[in-house]
Formats: sequence, C-alpha cells, structure tokens
Amino acid sequence: MAPYFPPTDPQGMTKLERIGVVASGPLQLLLTAASMVACINAIVGGVTMALAVRSLLDAPVPAAAVTGAVVALALATVFVLYQVRRFRRAADVVPELYEGQSPTMPGWAGRVDS
Repeated sequence: MAPYFPPTDPQGMTKLERIGVVASGPLQLLLTAASMVACINAIVGGVTMALAVRSLLDAPVPAAAVTGAVVALALATVFVLYQVRRFRRAADVVPELYEGQSPTMPGWAGRVDS
C-alpha cells in the first residue's frame, strides 16, 4: 500500500505540493486539481446558461454571452470560496499538513467558516 500514498514527512509534503494536492500558498489554490475541475464546471455552467437564455428567451447573442459570462464568473467564485473553506477545515483537522518547511498560509489554521 505504501507506494500509492506519499508520506506526510517534509519530503512527501513537497511532492504533494508540486503535484497540486496540497496548496503551499493562498494563490496556489487556483492550481490544484479541484480548481481545474471547478473551472471547467463553471465554463460549462456559463455556456449552458447562455444557450438557455438564447434559445428560451430568444435574446440577442451579445446579451446571452454576457449572461453566460456572468454566470460562469459567479460559479467560479462559489467554487473558489468552497475550496478555501475546505482547505481551512483540513488545516484545522490536520494542521501538520500546513506547517513545516512549506510557506505558511496565514490565518488558515484555527479558523473554520461554516
């Protein structure tokens, strides 16, 4: 079982940070696998809304495009806020994941937003 799960010692944490599993800074949240999936989901949601507005309401293409873009940005914002909340909870449960030689994430440990 050991080859499938990287160790959580400093060398193992460095490996996890490099592949984007553990964020080493607040902006690295945007580079995780979950953020990539959330980005695609937001785009799909925005395009779906634009197509729905265009076909159901017979809106002009620019209006449908703006509606889709606004929806995509709103969904992306919700996804990022959710991910920040999950990382904060993870930092509370397993604080050693966010301590050590990695750059710290100020204010993450000890705070859980419900």
